[in-house]
Amino acid sequence: MQQIFLDVFRSIHQFDPEKGTFKTWLLMFTYHRTFNSRRSQIANRFFDTDPLEEGFAGSSLADKRCSTTENSILVAQVLKSLQPRQRRTIELIYYEGLTAEEVSSKTGESVRVVRHNLYRGLDKLRKAFRTEASKPRSKGE
Repeated sequence: MQQIFLDVFRSIHQFDPEKGTFKTWLLMFTYHRTFNSRRSQIANRFFDTDPLEEGFAGSSLADKRCSTTENSILVAQVLKSLQPRQRRTIELIYYEGLTAEEVSSKTGESVRVVRHNLYRGLDKLRKAFRTEASKPRSKGE
């Protein structure tokens, strides 16, 4: 809303009272700015998140040698090692199916902070699984 206000302030010279009222011009101006911004964000994949499993391709999570139970235990252990904000963000997005915007309103953090926590947490998870996957396995496993 603040950005729209600033854009209107800068573009007020474009308003022509012969074409319509200020209210109509303001609504159309805001409408077009909003949809242009949304299109830009979609084109830049701003709203996309990767499925959790895809982030671990080549890791022990995707490795068929590990059982589902072992993977579940490993995921729980690695999640416990994350910072509380990162863990909460990952749980809300991947386990509860919330969007970054919904997590933002639920936690009171900005969408930018939510995305930062998500990406930092996922990066730590990927590193932990790569480390686990590179460990030599004993013959009995």
